[in-house]
Amino acid sequence: MSGFIRGCLVTWVTWVDKHARATLILLLLFCLCSGGIVIKYTRINSDLSALIKPSNRLAWYQDNEIYKKAFPMSEQTALVVVSGPNYDDVERVSKALSRNLLKSEYFEFVFAPGISPFLDEKKLYFLSLEDLKKWVFGVEYNYGSLLRLADGAGAANAVNIFSDLVSSNQLLPLPDPISSLSKYLAGRENLNFEAHPALYDKSQNIHFQILIVKGSQNLDEQLPNERIVQYLKKVVADTSLEDAAYQETPYEATASIRISGEVALANDEVSAGLTGVGIAGLISIVLLGIILGFGIRSIRQILMIFLLLAMGVILTMALSIFTVGSFNTLSLIFVVMFFGLGVDFAVHFCLRVREAISEQKDEAASVVAINDIGPALVLCALTSMVAFMSFVPTAYAGLGELGIISAGGMAIAFLLTITLIPAYTAYFPDAFSGTASFSIPTFFNPKVYARRVIIWTVFLSIFAFYFAKNVQFDYSVLAMRDGNTEAMQALTDLQREKLVTDYSVAVLAKDGKEALRLKHALSALDVVGEVVIPADYIPAKQDEKQLVMLNLLALYEGIEEVLPATESLSEALEYLDLIKSETPGKYRSLTENIASSLAPLITKNQVLAAMDGEIELGVVSALADLRRRLGAQPFTLIDLPLELRQRLITNDGRHLVLVQPSSPLLTREDTEKFIEEINNLAPNIAGRSVVEWGIGDVVVESFLTAGLLSLTAIFILLLYYFRKFTLATLVLVPIFLSLLFTFAICDLIGISLNMANVLVVPLIIGLGVDTGVHVVHRFQSLAGKEIAVEKVYRSSTALAVSISGLTTIGTFFSLSFSPHKGAASIGMLLTIAISLLLLSTFIVLPALLSVVNARFANTYHQSSQ
Repeated sequence: MSGFIRGCLVTWVTWVDKHARATLILLLLFCLCSGGIVIKYTRINSDLSALIKPSNRLAWYQDNEIYKKAFPMSEQTALVVVSGPNYDDVERVSKALSRNLLKSEYFEFVFAPGISPFLDEKKLYFLSLEDLKKWVFGVEYNYGSLLRLADGAGAANAVNIFSDLVSSNQLLPLPDPISSLSKYLAGRENLNFEAHPALYDKSQNIHFQILIVKGSQNLDEQLPNERIVQYLKKVVADTSLEDAAYQETPYEATASIRISGEVALANDEVSAGLTGVGIAGLISIVLLGIILGFGIRSIRQILMIFLLLAMGVILTMALSIFTVGSFNTLSLIFVVMFFGLGVDFAVHFCLRVREAISEQKDEAASVVAINDIGPALVLCALTSMVAFMSFVPTAYAGLGELGIISAGGMAIAFLLTITLIPAYTAYFPDAFSGTASFSIPTFFNPKVYARRVIIWTVFLSIFAFYFAKNVQFDYSVLAMRDGNTEAMQALTDLQREKLVTDYSVAVLAKDGKEALRLKHALSALDVVGEVVIPADYIPAKQDEKQLVMLNLLALYEGIEEVLPATESLSEALEYLDLIKSETPGKYRSLTENIASSLAPLITKNQVLAAMDGEIELGVVSALADLRRRLGAQPFTLIDLPLELRQRLITNDGRHLVLVQPSSPLLTREDTEKFIEEINNLAPNIAGRSVVEWGIGDVVVESFLTAGLLSLTAIFILLLYYFRKFTLATLVLVPIFLSLLFTFAICDLIGISLNMANVLVVPLIIGLGVDTGVHVVHRFQSLAGKEIAVEKVYRSSTALAVSISGLTTIGTFFSLSFSPHKGAASIGMLLTIAISLLLLSTFIVLPALLSVVNARFANTYHQSSQ
């Protein structure tokens, strides 16, 4: 069979050699057409849920599908997180954001439960009866000052009331209306008029409001989430400008607005992937140029190799449009990978052509080269394709698509190598002129040190295995994301505050009674921060609370009208100055600030009128707000707004239970403990954290399946090619050592296998086979002869292995600079693994080949006798 393959290759290269010009023109035209297809039809699928397709039989997968159907509005959403130290500012900005988002046609819905008008009106019912009575006492305490303010809502009247209170009630706190007004009058704050004690926890340093937004997503677009995120940012920027206009004084810090959630995180990941491909591509091109420059030392040959790589990328991208249809966040790295993998064939063939020229044979150098290493190149192409394709039959569809694209790329790289290089060589014969010298050291004399190397290798392998067996797999997607991005920081803050996020666990209870039972059971777990059920939206003892509220309402309904300001500011300030000496120490600074802030306004009638108008508006609004809350009616679940109710209860009456972690889920251990403890009490769990937890096992299974498939298929191909078990095994030894020591290093320096870099195992099998195949192939032709091993490592094969190994290292090392942490981890692990592979090839493999060669020599000697 190998003879047939060699014959076909020789025939093809001979034809190309004779029709070099036509071949080059056709190749260029074909690449131009393919480039047009790539520009027009290339797209990126950023739907991260499509990367892995678990079996429908898995319980967690079934439960999550049921949850998604029950609450489709919870899928593919973005979170707009408003936070800041001032509750009123956070609430004001959130309401402005909600209004602006609702005006936009690009969002299907905007859900903001924290500023819901319905829930805002019912706030008093959510206080305990004891807390409500305390609050009512505070409101009654405010009544006198509010009544006086209603007689003349302006700065002068406010100053007079303030002066009366601080001079006569020195031991009592200021009522809320006067306390909030005094800060405004002193020029320290914008007006946040408070008619009653706060209904939020004033001890909190940071307050949060969350807006859940669902945009129109089109997965056919190149970046389907980008449009949603961009429009969100535009609305946020416009709202920030509105807020800046509202902030009349420079000292007030505006609320911060951040975008997070599934859509924003996915967009960040795709953007990081694209940026990473660009960065890694540029770095890899520079490194390739440097390595090829030192190794090949021919500008025209290097340019030819870069031309081959450019053509290969274009043709493979065009092929991927027909085979896969789109690139995902993992298959994006193919472009960079092709530089390191595609150059392998080109370097081996190019150097063998140079060696053939130096041998001065009658045949064309390209024909001599293909006759010698053609079958080995075919085997390398097949083994690489097998390694890449090993994920296709698994549930890891994302790596399966990368495998299909990369396997196609390997086939194209091989075809370009046996077509472009012979054509280029024939059309530009001077490009390969001159002789070539090849000498790559094996670092020792194999005959003398072979046994020592083998013994030390066995010893170090046992030592490495002790650490390698402990290598961890971290399925956490969050662990692969850049923690410095806005979306990740916002998500971490929300988890730290135990607020609802995409990573909350959802449980579907059959009814309200079951939901309440689950809440009590789950709340007792240390890993659980908070449990929210529909019943939490319906306060207890509403009738009793209403009675308390109505009694207070009757009092405040007595304030029939709020009158405009009539008093003189100059007289008010004279009164303030008069009582200044009687002002207690805690109010003295405030008194002085009010006087100094208002004194310039005595002659500025328009400014003073605007201030009085703002105070009047604040009093009117606060009184109306107070009456609205005091007059709120009791309610049940059926009274909740539809947009809220449909997020809590399904049409068939099942209740949603949302479970928040007690600490951020940023590692595999944290997520695993959280999910497993909840799953022990509530088996029908769902949500993104559950999906990632379940997918972890799917990825491990896919990894083991892919590794076993690639190893088995490749070993069969090696046996078929070399016809000897010993030689086939020798090819795999550097791979085994590379993986073993790579895993040991991972454990020692704390690197985990993750959802992306798990690709390294089958990839190293495919790449390592190429290195071993070329060396063992060359050795096979010399086996049994004197200094056979030395000749192998002084040939073009050794130089080609060195150059292709270094270029592959350089390419994957460039990936480690990617902002996409998954791609960066692939680059880092492959850099380590391929470096170890080269060391094994030039230290361990020569020793093994030396032992095998001695046996071949003995066999040959015995048979000759």
